[in-house]
Amino acid sequence: MGGVCSARRIPRKVLLTGPRGSGKTTLLYFWCRNMITDTLPTESFNVETVTRPRIGPLLIWDVTDTSRRRQFFHGTEAIVYVFEGGNEAEMNTVKSDLTKLLSDRDLHNLPLLLVVSKQDLNDMSPKKAETILSILNLTDHRHYACVRTRKDDPETYKQAFRHLGEIIHLDSAL
Repeated sequence: MGGVCSARRIPRKVLLTGPRGSGKTTLLYFWCRNMITDTLPTESFNVETVTRPRIGPLLIWDVTDTSRRRQFFHGTEAIVYVFEGGNEAEMNTVKSDLTKLLSDRDLHNLPLLLVVSKQDLNDMSPKKAETILSILNLTDHRHYACVRTRKDDPETYKQAFRHLGEIIHLDSAL
């Protein structure tokens, strides 16, 4: 009771999604613990609260199962979509999934952070990913950023979180 008027801030809900094995859970636990940890494949979902001074608490839902993902959409305030950039054969599947996700009525115009993961194994620039996914056609009226992560470089995970904070802040200013 009193959460709105008290000093405690209500967490913003963030949907962390993307293809299986793309690095979502590794990203989530880095943001929670500030260190890269080995993770097991997620069967359904993980949820963690991540708090940082500038953007406050974020309730991050790491959801893998695309067939049951919609139940997590309501109340979402930002989307983080993680995909493996080195797998160009799967880019059509990623594009299709992202198109479907971004056209959903509950996610319309929400801020989007695209994370091109596993760049220590493969190399795809964010610009190349944006071009392949035709991201400008998908992000009309939406704040977005595209970053890459490397498991051997923790700074890339921190940079991804900073970008998430920026697009959430920009969206709040509207």
